[in-house]
Amino acid sequence: HKRSLGIRCAIPLRVSGAADCPMLAGFAEPVLWLPQEDLSEEDAMFIFRHELTHYKRGDLWLKLLLVAARSVHWFNPLVWLAYWLFCRDIETACDQCVVRRLDRNEKKAYSDALLQCSQGRRMVLACPVAFGEEGVKSRIKAVLQYKKPAFWVILAAIIACIVVAVCFLTDPV
Repeated sequence: HKRSLGIRCAIPLRVSGAADCPMLAGFAEPVLWLPQEDLSEEDAMFIFRHELTHYKRGDLWLKLLLVAARSVHWFNPLVWLAYWLFCRDIETACDQCVVRRLDRNEKKAYSDALLQCSQGRRMVLACPVAFGEEGVKSRIKAVLQYKKPAFWVILAAIIACIVVAVCFLTDPV
């Protein structure tokens, strides 16, 4: 899985009863933590792919930045809302990266793995990114309804970005 994502460094795998669900933790030397429960080979593959996608995208560092902002602005409800929305969005983005190449049955299996990992968890708003962490119901719906965007949608988005960049990044002299 690491090679397919272009990850070259070693990411150790640890099993602990203290881990409520699979998660990636650590900045200088990240570790993939698994709870002490039996996982099927298919579930483990989905979990590894999801967590390694977090690593590849740098989500731990981004989440650390938002935790710092939340710590400084702890009294501001908009910062808390931004943090919650960010956590939801990074989990959804990782789910989409994983299910992009899966067929319908594999998407159902991925959804089952999400559901299984979210059961019996304590709500923790800590820094690690976890497999069954945020909004499991909406994530499962998104996984099962995921369709790769059409070429024309991607092309329209790129053109819109270029037009906006040209409009806002040029001097109207």
